[in-house]
Amino acid sequence: MSASTLPLHVEPFKWADRGAEVDVTVPLKSFTRLLGGALSDEGVVTVRCDFARDAQGRAWLSGTAAATVSLTCQRCLEAVQVELDADFRLALVGDEAEAEALPEEDDYLVVGDDSLVLQEVVEDELILALPLAPTHDDCELAYVSDAAESASEEKRENPFQVLAAIKAQDQDK
Repeated sequence: MSASTLPLHVEPFKWADRGAEVDVTVPLKSFTRLLGGALSDEGVVTVRCDFARDAQGRAWLSGTAAATVSLTCQRCLEAVQVELDADFRLALVGDEAEAEALPEEDDYLVVGDDSLVLQEVVEDELILALPLAPTHDDCELAYVSDAAESASEEKRENPFQVLAAIKAQDQDK
């Protein structure tokens, strides 16, 4: 399947039976939750998803999603372009009981009503790929001003000078 939108509702178990693939480029602006802290909605998200069944008959959704998002640098407060790359492999299960039978290292997705909104799954994976604090590789802190820099460079008064002055007064008496 190749288009400019992700299928709205997917029947993942049927798609896994057929070995369906999704390979699309979607406008970034359609991922509203991902853009919650973004500075711009310009760009695209490249998505590739494969539905399959393994030797045990378990349904899987594997895929990749890639996008470049404009976020605020947490150091200089200017725009920074962050490249997001999400690789995922999710076991598709009908309920939590099935999920308990999976090995602990496997990620899973509970699909209770046999319907899956693929865009939400991809968006969740991209949100998980967001950095906690986006920053440029090299930039200055925005709140450091010239006055703050000069204040830190000023020579601090030695607190023991006061004691030395008191001691000198006592010796003069």
